[in-house]
Amino acid sequence: MITATEGRRIVHTRCGGRCERCGTAGYTVHHRRKRSQGGTWDPSNLLALCGSGTTGCHGWVEANPAAAMDLGFWLANGETSADTAVWLWRRWVLLPDDEGPLLASGSKYRT
Repeated sequence: MITATEGRRIVHTRCGGRCERCGTAGYTVHHRRKRSQGGTWDPSNLLALCGSGTTGCHGWVEANPAAAMDLGFWLANGETSADTAVWLWRRWVLLPDDEGPLLASGSKYRT
């Protein structure tokens, strides 16, 4: 299991210090499956989003759960973070735990 420190380090390397939704400098870490619901610090479960839980892209995800789920920012029951694509950088991508983002092909799309 990946620690919080290691998960954050990998996400920082992946995002280059920028929000993975809009590209703004600076970010907070968002869990696609909440920690309270069994979410882990695996990089596939983490996104770098600007703002906090009430501002910026992180705030948008929290305030718009249905739309955010359609785009892969939240995971539905039964979905795994490594196998469920997320809409980043104007395309569907998978977020493997051990490497950078991959263009999604044959993944679980919602829209």
